Amino acid sequence: MDNAIYQLRQYESEIQMNNMMNRMSINKTYKYIESRWHYNDAILIKDAYDTIVNEGLLDWFKNFTPAEDKGYMFSNNPELGKISSNLKLKEQHSGASFGMTLRAVKNVIENV
Repeated sequence: MDNAIYQLRQYESEIQMNNMMNRMSINKTYKYIESRWHYNDAILIKDAYDTIVNEGLLDWFKNFTPAEDKGYMFSNNPELGKISSNLKLKEQHSGASFGMTLRAVKNVIENV
């Protein structure tokens, strides 16, 4: 029983450490966004970044390059549809602002 409790506490400590590291990473990411874009744009970029992370698409997004003749705006990729439909601020986007926001997120991911 004591060993089980010890293992549980060890696991809880690891979770807390991972959560702290994730928060530090997000804070660094947010600071980068806020230092480079106007407030209104930064809100949309943070929303898109959070959506990509929360949907488990960060690794996919890092490696995805849309077709040159379609860009993010006209791509039929299902993952982009998933991002678009799960944005908290999706009503604030046109197709063009969605594409520009994803280009900004790509910049963030490449530079943070």
